[in-house]
Amino acid sequence: MLKLTDDQLRSLGRHKLPVDSVLDARGMRTSDWKIELKRQNKSLALVDSPCQKGHAARLRLSSGHCVECSPQGVAHWKRHQVPGFVYVAVSRKLRLVKIGIAQLASERADALIKDEYGGADDWQLIYRRKFDKAGWVEAKAQTSLAEYSSPRTYTRKHHGKSVTARELFSCDYSKAIGSVESLCEHALGDAWEPADLARIVARLEAP
Repeated sequence: MLKLTDDQLRSLGRHKLPVDSVLDARGMRTSDWKIELKRQNKSLALVDSPCQKGHAARLRLSSGHCVECSPQGVAHWKRHQVPGFVYVAVSRKLRLVKIGIAQLASERADALIKDEYGGADDWQLIYRRKFDKAGWVEAKAQTSLAEYSSPRTYTRKHHGKSVTARELFSCDYSKAIGSVESLCEHALGDAWEPADLARIVARLEAP
């Protein structure tokens, strides 16, 4: 196991992070350890030099920021570690699919419609499955579909705020589902698809 100094152990304790979530990145280039952090699903990288503020722990987030300078970054990693549902939803209006996570995926389509996510009000849930480390599975699936990424800027209904929807992909629904199912070894239950999926797909493909 990686041996850490008292300063480093105190830093991990403050953020409630386990020692085995730290990557030993000493001697590595920044670009390389950032890739390894994500590949190994580690929370922090132990690097060679302290940050500009001189924090002795030398622990960096995947963003490259010092964990003492930007502690809010820890919440993002922790979000990836909890169980939850990964889902795929489709919009005929946009002809796009969305991959996301939710604690109650069965209610997520209603929320997407209510917010008019991406500028559409016809979202339908076509897949959901519970996973350990759901946020990590979501991120891996989305990364595998990067070439199909199709972000949309829209105004959230009832909020009046302009935001960019980045979880949208211009690809076949089966490819989106397949990107999630490729990580099924992390699943905590069976996959669900609507009984009328064929009808939903036929409507999506109609001119």
